[in-house]
Parts: sequence; C-alpha cells; structure tokens
Amino acid sequence: RMDTTQVALIHQILAAADERNLPLWIGGGWAIDARLGRVTRKHDDIDLTFPGERRGELEAIVEMLGG
Repeated sequence: RMDTTQVALIHQILAAADERNLPLWIGGGWAIDARLGRVTRKHDDIDLTFPGERRGELEAIVEMLGG
C-alpha cells in the first residue's frame, strides 16, 4: 500500500528546497523506494541529508509544511 501522505510531503519538501536552491538528498528506505520506482514498505520517517550550515532553511520549510 502506498503512503500517499508521505509521498506528497516528500514532493513538497523537495519542491520548496529547489525553490531556495537548497541541496537536499533523500536517504534510507525512501531513497531505496525512489530508486526502485515503487513503495516497498511502510516508512516511519523521512531521512534527509543537507548542508548543515543551511539547517535553518530546512527547518523553515518543515515548519511551513506543518511539521
């Protein structure tokens, strides 16, 4: 079963990061699923990697999206 809520959130986070030219990479299980092109299991979190000095920008994105 696809977790459409998390998939939508990932797309929103990536779009907002792109608008700000914030480099952002998905890691963990969601990265594997993205590579496979399908959701393989339930995910409890979204692993993100980004430049540490830009943490405030990512926090602002997450807050803007209700997180």
